[in-house]
Amino acid sequence: MFGLKPEQYFLFLTVHVKHLRTLESKERQMELSLKNIKEVIWDEEEDCLKVYYRNGDWWHYTKSEEWY
Repeated sequence: MFGLKPEQYFLFLTVHVKHLRTLESKERQMELSLKNIKEVIWDEEEDCLKVYYRNGDWWHYTKSEEWY
């Protein structure tokens, strides 16, 4: 999915679940749900995933399972 390697996709799923669990608002959780993801790319230079949402938000997902 998203053209990621298996280990990158597993990282994406792991961090995405953790990310959603931190959100208190159900509305915000829906905005960042899988169905609202526009694109996920692996950034070699930054060594992280970049996750782009349909609402214009985007996040870095790191190998240390953090997001910013």
